[in-house]
This record gives sequence, C-alpha cells and structure tokens, in this order.
Amino acid sequence: MAKKTSISWTDHTFNPWIGCTKVSEECKYCYAETLASSYPAIRTEWGKGKPRRPASENSWKDPIRWNKSAKREGIRRKVFCASMADVFDPEAPEGHRARLFELIRKTPNLDWLLLTKRPEFIREQLEEIGVWDLLPLPNVWVGFTAGNQENFDKRWPVIREIPAVVRFCSYEPALGPIILPPDTVGQLDWLICGGETHPQKYMGRKMEPAWAQEIRNQCLQKRVSFFFKQWGNWIPESGHQEWYGKTSATFSEKVELLDGMQWKQFPVGKVNRK
Repeated sequence: MAKKTSISWTDHTFNPWIGCTKVSEECKYCYAETLASSYPAIRTEWGKGKPRRPASENSWKDPIRWNKSAKREGIRRKVFCASMADVFDPEAPEGHRARLFELIRKTPNLDWLLLTKRPEFIREQLEEIGVWDLLPLPNVWVGFTAGNQENFDKRWPVIREIPAVVRFCSYEPALGPIILPPDTVGQLDWLICGGETHPQKYMGRKMEPAWAQEIRNQCLQKRVSFFFKQWGNWIPESGHQEWYGKTSATFSEKVELLDGMQWKQFPVGKVNRK
C-alpha cells in the first residue's frame, strides 16, 4: 500500500487504508476501484458502508525509511496520500487518521500531499484528532479534485480557508472548462491538469485542448504553478482527437505534451499561511 510511484507529480504514494465511495462526476471511472477489484492482495469493495482495508504494519514503516533517506541525501520527497482512498473519508478505519497525522509529524523531510474530494470534512475531522489548531503543518500540502467549474466553485472556498503551506487543485480528469476566480491569486499555489484514461478502447471522457490551454494561460497570469500530467486516452492529432491505448509507443511520446512542450512546474517559495 506504500511504494515508489509512476505518478509524475509525486515521489511516493502511501495509503493508510484502501477503499472509498464515489461522490461526484470525477469518480465515474475510478482507477483505484478498478485496481482494488483486480488484484487479490489489495482486493476491496467500493462504496458506502463497505469496510475500508487498513494498511499492513510493514506499509506504515515505509515513510519512516523515505524520511531517513531524504534527510541523508539532503532533499525533500513528496508523498501522495492517498492514491487508493480519501484521507477525509468519513468511513475511514477507526484511529487511522490520527495515526496518519502522527506519522506525518515523525517525517519532517517528506512533504505530504493530501488530495480530497471531501474538503467539507477537514476541519471537523482534524479538530477531533487535535490537529486543527496546529495548522499549517510545515510538511502538509492540502489539495482538492475539481474536474469542472461546478466542483471547483463548491470545493475551492472550503480549501481557501484551510491553513496550509501549499494549496493545490487536481483538475483531473478534466471534464469541462474552469475559470479561476480572483481569490485564487496568492492563495492557490499549484494546479495539476490531466485527462481521463480507461482500459477499454474508445472509453473515457475527452479533455478538450482548449480547456488545457486556457487553464495553463490562467495559471501563468495568476502565478499558479502549472503541471500538465497527460491527455488521457484522447490525444490531439491534426485538428481532431485520436484514441490511444496506454501501451502504445505514440501514447507515451505525445501524452505529456501541451502545445508541443512539457509543463511540469512545482510550487516554490512556500510560506506558512493562516
């Protein structure tokens, strides 16, 4: 449940548990649910009322090793938590959220990227485990998923009020255009943009090139670090979009290019913000 990862915007992933419930349009083709139903070692049923699968004791030791390595090498490592769950899921296993934040406290050389579709629960849950008054934690980045304007407008005002050294948005899968409101200036630090992938041919929803171009331009104007992760299965080709499978060579060559170049910016100059 904790590993080196192929996700291009982080160094590691850590899952204190596996399992979740779909809450919005972005969840329709949930990759985590697909993985959890495909591999016996992590098999977990998805949905409300289904038990979440706690991490093994060995998994909890991995971030301690990463922290020691980062300290020894004099660098910081990013940890995406949780790629197969949601840290602020109300149905998290008892005591595991408190244990996670204790682990975060013990790993100061790791930057923990907490990405959620449930920002409305953050304050209540962190107050319950005695963490809220300690914010902003110096090694915690707080992020939210928004695939369209509706979910951005619903989730961003909540994230805007969370004390954090970095606030970020995952615009993935991109399901419609997003206009960043004025109050993101100086408050939203980073935006990750990406399309949807699906294992079945011609499935997955298209990200229109204009959406990616427009959000990139807005980020440049508003000084929000911009990271273009990938197009998904539908890649622009001479005025139209062509479906590619992830195993094809052309997919790997073109999937990360926006207007012919890579955009892999990260937030810099973090400050403690109330």
